[in-house]
Amino acid sequence: MLQIKKTAVGILLSVVLTCVLLAGASLLVLRSGSLPGKWCGMISTIVGGVSVLTASIITAKIAGEKGMIQGIVISAVYAALFCAAVFIGSKSAEVLPILLRAAVFLICGAVGGIAGVGQKAKIKF
Repeated sequence: MLQIKKTAVGILLSVVLTCVLLAGASLLVLRSGSLPGKWCGMISTIVGGVSVLTASIITAKIAGEKGMIQGIVISAVYAALFCAAVFIGSKSAEVLPILLRAAVFLICGAVGGIAGVGQKAKIKF
């Protein structure tokens, strides 16, 4: 059975990690001066993918089983939150790039879940 509490911790971890990574990326942009607008989408995709991948690995290691399913659940909720934020924040958002980012998040979550279960050491709370 999918462990709801551990999956919820993974979702929260991915959102918090995204905030931290985006703050770091913003700091780099502020220090460098400017950033071309076309890079913003790529940076948000990379940050989201890394945070979902990391959260899925940690959650799968904590749970110790069904890592791929947990990774997909974490990334699906993350992708839904991402899509909701984009559509609420923008009246004229393009659908295809958003769906591609959601697909990247799902792939990162599945890979992270598999990688987390595949490792020998388990994290226990």
